[in-house]
Amino acid sequence: MMTAIAFLRHRLSTPARLAATGLVLALAGCAATHYPTPALAPSSYVDKDGYPEFSKPITAANQQMGNSAAKTMQDRLTALAGLHDSGKISDQEYKRRLKAIKDAKDASQ
Repeated sequence: MMTAIAFLRHRLSTPARLAATGLVLALAGCAATHYPTPALAPSSYVDKDGYPEFSKPITAANQQMGNSAAKTMQDRLTALAGLHDSGKISDQEYKRRLKAIKDAKDASQ
């Protein structure tokens, strides 16, 4: 018994097989699902046509922490962890002080 592929292989010439293959591939491409591109948030870094604008300087969304502020926070957190690890303060007191340090950092920005 002859399969459909064997039938096409024996009955169609090479150009006809190429044309049939091209037709099958073209139709398979048409069946692909179209995924819409996501809409970008309006930004001052996009021109009126939607292309990126590189002529304006890019700024950080939040201010960066300076080296001295980072060193101060590191020292405070290290000292607090040392007190907690040595058992000089309770876990509840550790969490309260840690929250106070984080709140002070957030208030300074």
